[in-house]
Amino acid sequence: MITRPENNSQFCYIHDPDHTMIELLPSARVEVVTGAPHSMYWETPQLFNDVVASFLRDVAAG
Repeated sequence: MITRPENNSQFCYIHDPDHTMIELLPSARVEVVTGAPHSMYWETPQLFNDVVASFLRDVAAG
């Protein structure tokens, strides 16, 4: 867990020094959902589903 000093927000970071994750997941992206709960898919499933659906639409569109 890493804390951003400018606003004390916390996030998980995967250390990827050789960029293997980028090669394995070329369509990946980060979505920041302000105020999202810890377990977004469980606590706010509609919000989670909206984010996933948006990603899938973008991937399908190329």
